[in-house]
Amino acid sequence: MIFDFPLKDYIFEEVTHLKKGEFLSKLDDEIELNQRFFRIKNESFGTFQVENGKTVVLKKNKIFNQKIASIYLNGSVFSAILHQRKFLHLHTSSFALDGKAILICGDSEVGKSTTALNFCINGANFLTDDIAPIVFDNFVPKVISYSKKFKIWNDAFEKLNLINEGNEKIFEEDEKYFLEFESSGHEVEIAYIFILEIGEVLKTVELIAVQKFEALREQIFRKEYLEFMPETEISYLKQVSDLSQKIKVFQIIRPFEVDPLEIKKIIENILKSC
Repeated sequence: MIFDFPLKDYIFEEVTHLKKGEFLSKLDDEIELNQRFFRIKNESFGTFQVENGKTVVLKKNKIFNQKIASIYLNGSVFSAILHQRKFLHLHTSSFALDGKAILICGDSEVGKSTTALNFCINGANFLTDDIAPIVFDNFVPKVISYSKKFKIWNDAFEKLNLINEGNEKIFEEDEKYFLEFESSGHEVEIAYIFILEIGEVLKTVELIAVQKFEALREQIFRKEYLEFMPETEISYLKQVSDLSQKIKVFQIIRPFEVDPLEIKKIIENILKSC
């Protein structure tokens, strides 16, 4: 079984019988985990298990759907591997501008990917979409460009004057598509993080001190896993603290009716003033 997956230093096995994890905590109907073991079940493909940030095991079911399995592998399973390795990663879309990385964080459907894509079709270099692993190189925080695809809603294609033709739907029931985009695979120094939120009044705020730390901590991808991974959570406290001391973080709040395309102009104005 061959999957498109960003990591190379892992072991993949397909099995007919699964190893039993010990002392697992149940996160929800799909997921059980502890610090070193992760299991996710789904009726569309079967079960993935991850152990010690290294080994990924798949037990397929009778109606195995490789597309759905690949989506889970590159999302929840990828995150579990990184968490087990204590490798900080944020829920963000990112791009490089003038050689420095800019990360756009926020909840789902707040406009992260649309904003990043808007920059990329206007000269910025694509880095990541959804998951952004962060490494510290001589205390300098860098994002690793692993992604090869944006995840874009159909209406965003229209707003950006792009033709949605030949792009693969992510899930059949949604109007959201994969958009292939070339990324470098390099590590790029992070300069700014922008956190998008929906609110009643349009405003931007530069976060400082504890505000910055707490806001960044909330952007950790699959943060809910950490309740059952105390060693990883302790490691992330240090990493988030180090990150918050090295970069500028801005919160951008917009009413829902404000076009997300306007966010590009707001970010550009902030960058000009810094």
